[in-house]
Amino acid sequence: MPGRHREALSAVEEGWSRFITDGPVAVAGRRGGDGAHERQFELEDGDTLASLLAHYDTTAAATDALVAEVDLDGSQPLPEAPWFPRAHAGRRAGSSCT
Repeated sequence: MPGRHREALSAVEEGWSRFITDGPVAVAGRRGGDGAHERQFELEDGDTLASLLAHYDTTAAATDALVAEVDLDGSQPLPEAPWFPRAHAGRRAGSSCT
């Protein structure tokens, strides 16, 4: 898949997998307002449905392997809140920023 951008489903699944294996450090640095987090959900020139699906197949296979080997009774501490800058609050459909 070209560049560092991934479609949303793979990006989110990969993030959760990193959190499972690495704990809160996996989400460290995502609080900055530089737009890097948002850019990972953008498509790049050259991305196709086939390339996105192939990338997700790879991501899903890695998740399956992780679930097969990880201690499902294990836990990770949550990172210190807020997890995202205040600017992200309320961006869901039907909600408002206050």
